[in-house]
Amino acid sequence: MKLFTIICAAALTICGSALAFSPDTITAHFATPVLVGETTFPAGNVIITVARGSNVVLTFRSQSGVTTSVLANRINQFAETDTNTTVVLGRQANGLKVERIWLDDHSGFALVPNAD
Repeated sequence: MKLFTIICAAALTICGSALAFSPDTITAHFATPVLVGETTFPAGNVIITVARGSNVVLTFRSQSGVTTSVLANRINQFAETDTNTTVVLGRQANGLKVERIWLDDHSGFALVPNAD
């Protein structure tokens, strides 16, 4: 009986760890081309996959097949108003660039800037 309990506890731990690192998915639509990291995405729908672990990696995939992965830092917004999932764009000399993603729960991700 004790061995059975240990095996069940180990199985729950493994399943819990797998769920803790399961990726989240966000769908966004860009009306104009947007720069993500060093990759330009055309206008259209983009699926963003969030892989949480010791580092947060955001993978962007467009309908046209363009794909890139970028590192991000976790951020929090302590606002009292309700928010929706939002992709925040910043203006660059050559167009728009993804800077942050805010989630419904007032947490989010700030993309790590490229080292120039």
